[in-house]
Amino acid sequence: MITFLAGGDETCKLIRGLRSFADDSDLAVVAGTADGMWVSGNYALPALDAVLFLFSGMLDTRDWSGIRGDSCATARFLQTMGRSEPIIVGDRERAVHIARSDLLAAGLPLTAATEVIAGQFGIASTLLPMSDDEVHVAVECDGEWLHLLEYERMQPPVSAIQRVVPVYPRRPRAGAKALACLAASRAVVIGPDNPVSRVLPFLCCEGMREALEERFIIALSPFSPRAPHRPEIEAMLFAEGFSPDAAGVRRLYGDMVDVFVQDARDPVEVEGAMRLNYALTSQGRAESLAWDLMAVIRQHAGA
Repeated sequence: MITFLAGGDETCKLIRGLRSFADDSDLAVVAGTADGMWVSGNYALPALDAVLFLFSGMLDTRDWSGIRGDSCATARFLQTMGRSEPIIVGDRERAVHIARSDLLAAGLPLTAATEVIAGQFGIASTLLPMSDDEVHVAVECDGEWLHLLEYERMQPPVSAIQRVVPVYPRRPRAGAKALACLAASRAVVIGPDNPVSRVLPFLCCEGMREALEERFIIALSPFSPRAPHRPEIEAMLFAEGFSPDAAGVRRLYGDMVDVFVQDARDPVEVEGAMRLNYALTSQGRAESLAWDLMAVIRQHAGA
């Protein structure tokens, strides 16, 4: 089994590429929950939901979030009532939030609630949240703290970013089933998502880093000259004391990663990095990269 740590849309693109030639039953995803937010009484988890929608064939791949063809009548009507929400939620997407919140209110942990919803969608892959405990990322911009989703919606100048921190009432524990999933995996892939806001929250979960250190891990740099520029990643790396490039990402991940993958055209030199041609800008390129990664896994982690 191959397990992905999925924190954002770039990993979803890579997973879609791999699904073109791999069975869903051989894939697992531990999804980040640090973008969780209660919206009008319901628990939104965009990163987790993106994976749910991807595997169920509903994901809107124009922006890699939400449900394809969804309407926003509820959100718009709330606006007319003077009750604007911090993020725009589609109507069918909201139904998923309601179902999740009902399951949580009934006493189910987030892992079990996710399994119920995935089962209702007929998903064959293993899909689990990183933790059953609530945690979210906050971004400090010019002295004001913003929830990660608010930051992404407002898109303040990257020069305003001062700190990026996980927020929780108590240190979250990695989900028991997530840890068991990692232990059963022959390889773990950390996709090219934002390493600070989307990947580091995994490592703040008690037990997660130790579990990952026991696995064969491939991590992909989020920087590619052939992909759209992502200045927010550079700014967040700099704010956390890392160089705003692939070398900074490699240092952030440390010894936990066995193979660090860079785009072949990235001018930044990272000692020991594997160079591959990639940019997740099309289905074909995602499939090509996924094929190359599978070759690496077969070579280093067995068939």
